[in-house]
Amino acid sequence: MPILREILGKAMLWAFLACSLTAQNYVVGWGPFGFDTRSASAGFVQVRAHGMVAMQRRNDGAVFVSGGQAEPPPPLPAGITFVDCDVGDNANCYALRSDGQIAQWGKLPPFYSANKIPVPALAPGTTYVQVAASRSDALALRSDGTLVVWGQNSTSYFSPPTPPAGTSFARVAASAALMLALTLDGRVVA
Repeated sequence: MPILREILGKAMLWAFLACSLTAQNYVVGWGPFGFDTRSASAGFVQVRAHGMVAMQRRNDGAVFVSGGQAEPPPPLPAGITFVDCDVGDNANCYALRSDGQIAQWGKLPPFYSANKIPVPALAPGTTYVQVAASRSDALALRSDGTLVVWGQNSTSYFSPPTPPAGTSFARVAASAALMLALTLDGRVVA
């Protein structure tokens, strides 16, 4: 099973499906669940894939889900768009909304889905700024630089690390069994 999930930020690969964001901002997928978005009206700016599912985000903030157990995203309130997205095992889908909230969805059995556990409530005055999907857990970065983890605890990360003294977290990433955070000063914390 491959563990490389991102190639130069433009292509995603995981198990049954691979997809790539072209220079013209279209998404092309290959494998048993291949697809082609070159007939879409707006360019794509983000692509994520895991298992048999791929998520694509367009420059207008719309998110599309393709592949095996794909389920469309929930409707958004007027004026709200998606600004980041990720997909975990078995179509656990997560998307960061422009209002700093996280939408999650999927049609999975409750024993293997972080989607059955609500996104943790935000501390007053904070928003979510990024989300990453693991096997059956999710990792999010809050605007105050802290990490939040929820799900089935398959990766044993329910006590995420605090950033090293003098810095805060800037980005997060996750794979089937690993969660990482990048600090503002360039250190990676696992």
